[in-house]
Parts: sequence; C-alpha cells; structure tokens
Amino acid sequence: MTKNLFVKIMQVCALLFLVAFIIVRVWFEYDEAASKDRPKRTYEYFLNREIQRHEHPPTQQQLIDDREEDKDLTYEESLDRNIAKMNVMMGRYRSNCTLSFTVNGATISEIIPKPVDTVRVVIEVNDPDAADVISRVELFEDGNVVQTKEPNSPHVYLEMIRKPQAGKHFYFAKVTQKNGNELWSKHVWVTVK
Repeated sequence: MTKNLFVKIMQVCALLFLVAFIIVRVWFEYDEAASKDRPKRTYEYFLNREIQRHEHPPTQQQLIDDREEDKDLTYEESLDRNIAKMNVMMGRYRSNCTLSFTVNGATISEIIPKPVDTVRVVIEVNDPDAADVISRVELFEDGNVVQTKEPNSPHVYLEMIRKPQAGKHFYFAKVTQKNGNELWSKHVWVTVK
C-alpha cells in the first residue's frame, strides 16, 4: 500500500513539473516574440533618457511610463539601462567625448566566438574640447587593471597586445579626464587557446 501511494505521489509531482515547465516555456516564447515587435533599446537610448531625467526632473507620470516601458526589457537591455543610470547618477557621462573600444575587432558587448592566440585591444578617445585632457586610460582584464597609460591629450589612440593564460577572459576600459570625468566601456568576452 505504501509503495503504491509513493508511486502515485511521484506521478503527480512529475505531472506538476511538466505543467510548470510548459507554462514557463510558453511564457518565455511569448516574451521573446513581444520583444521582437519593438525596436531594440540601446545604451545610448537609456543614457539619453537618464540625462533628460537628470537635467529636468521627471513628472510622476513620466516615472510611471518609464516603469511600464521597462517591464519587457531583455537581459542585455536591462544591463544597458542600469549602466546608463549609474553613469548619470555618478556624473560619468560626457555627451561630446567619444570612446571606441575593440578587442580583436569585436566591439562592446560582443563575445568573440572562436578561440584566439593573442588579444589585440584598441582604445580610441576623442574630445573636441582641447581643455578636456585625457589623463589616464586603464585596460581591465577579468576585472583587474593590467595596463595603464597617461597620454595627457584630448585625442588618444592606443593599441595593446595581451597574451593571457588559456581560458575565458573579459576586457573593458576606463578613461579618466584631468577634470575627474570618467568614461567606461562595456565588456568584450574572448576565449584564449
């Protein structure tokens, strides 16, 4: 009798698990389809929105609209939104300074699919204001500073070759201007042979 009861309980649990799995699967398929119906929101989109909110305090209705709009974000979009919020909150944005960051030709937020022997990082910073001097450029590998340059110029082009240990690594850059403003790139992931 106890064995039959145990079997029945296991069958009910398996059935409940299957139903839950189907519901979750359908939900994610619906979520993906819904996000494909609208244009992808980029870091620049969220940065511009946060700058507007920072410079002109939003009304209650704008805050409600933002919350509604952000309900269907993809994972990548939510990361972009959070980085933009942090950069605006910390004053780490500059509308006229540009930062270009590539790793083996891949741009920010990319994963390089094929393993590589060496890592080639190119960092280019341009600020049209001659007084906005770039005092430091830092290259991060797996969250640690691995190279630092102090160019003291409003225009910087750096090319760095890295030969890290075999395995998966991620890179990003931090640029600091003489006046204390900072720019951060997003990550690029790479696997080294």
